[in-house]
Amino acid sequence: MFLGIEPLTFFSSLVPGLLLANVVSHFIQFIILKDYVLGIFTSMIVHLSLFYYNAQILVQ
Repeated sequence: MFLGIEPLTFFSSLVPGLLLANVVSHFIQFIILKDYVLGIFTSMIVHLSLFYYNAQILVQ
């Protein structure tokens, strides 16, 4: 047990948070630099959809 949570549950709950952090960081870079940021489309399309999917599984 890690922090009262099974290890698999703990690490699987980190995945949506890391994906969301990736999307937010790329979006902030895009706003600040006012130019194309490598990975902005990948983070917005792929990671945001994976975040949504993983968050739904964890909530159930």
